[in-house]
Amino acid sequence: FDADTTPAINAYGSSHVYKTGATGATITEFDEVYAGQRFTIISGGAIVYDTTANARLIGSSVDITTAAGDITEWICDVGGSTSSVCRLVQFTDVSVDNSGGI
Repeated sequence: FDADTTPAINAYGSSHVYKTGATGATITEFDEVYAGQRFTIISGGAIVYDTTANARLIGSSVDITTAAGDITEWICDVGGSTSSVCRLVQFTDVSVDNSGGI
């Protein structure tokens, strides 16, 4: 998905791994997910996850900004087509030394 601020995760196929486009975007929520769904997103460019302005994305006291190659993993508490609530499980920043583990 490219420049989509509310990507419909299940509309992109049955995969559990997705890659954003290179165009920067601020994602405010994930649409078309189900409760308990877990998925991974590989950033293709500068993507911001808005974890401060609303209660749809939970996982940080500040917005999360990723760069190309960074990885986030999410699990959803509440599913829905437009009212999902998803929690950040993991964030890998490929620009830092991760040799000591994540």
